[in-house]
Amino acid sequence: MNHSEIFNNSYERIKQKNDEFLTLFLESLVAKDEAINNMFTGVDIESHKMKLDESLADLIMYYISQGTNASISKLADNHKHVHGVTPVMYDHFMESIIEAISKIDDKFDSGVEQSWRITLGPGIEFMKNY
Repeated sequence: MNHSEIFNNSYERIKQKNDEFLTLFLESLVAKDEAINNMFTGVDIESHKMKLDESLADLIMYYISQGTNASISKLADNHKHVHGVTPVMYDHFMESIIEAISKIDDKFDSGVEQSWRITLGPGIEFMKNY
């Protein structure tokens, strides 16, 4: 099975437990960095979960389209100029995604981890360097 198939299968398993996945992800993310935690103070978490779900879709589409699209450029601009997201915070984002997947996906292994890194990595790198 290639990494795209592994990713797609894992993504489908994650989507079945989407709310739990997003909660675990956000808990992990805010625990990694005080500045990130402060960004979420007073934020409607349920609303932010929907935005996160859309952001994941943007990152996946960036990978599929193999390049910049308007959605990810807007997302990167907003994160950099409105929220002050730094490059290291994107590293925390990726690690938090992987941690949440490891807890939710009952078939999680190194191949699943690698498939997520391969799929989300290009979009995250674009945003880090925006």
